[in-house]
Amino acid sequence: MNRRKTRYIIFSIVLFTVTIGGCRRAGRWLVKEELPPRADALVILMGNFPERVLQAFDLYRDGRADRIVVVEESMGPYRSLEERGVRVETNSEQAVRSLITLGVPADSITLLPGDARSTLD
Repeated sequence: MNRRKTRYIIFSIVLFTVTIGGCRRAGRWLVKEELPPRADALVILMGNFPERVLQAFDLYRDGRADRIVVVEESMGPYRSLEERGVRVETNSEQAVRSLITLGVPADSITLLPGDARSTLD
């Protein structure tokens, strides 16, 4: 092999090693580990409500807010059951009950009435 080809191969190996090493550490440079700022209230939109309730509780417990607002979801098809006398507990009501069971005082929780079908609502 000639000298130029050897240099090129060595340079390529070094460049590849540095690039791979840099990519593996890029997350440390890009991710900022800090607490979210203090808020007036934490708002829980329904969806995967167990995870959202636990996240809101953890933030509340850590003093990130003094209030938790739970947005009431649309009951849609369940309304026909209620019209026939069947009481269906909503995810919103379950979220409030769960927060109280976890130790959040009831007067720190607001159930925001509405008929939300999506985050856009």
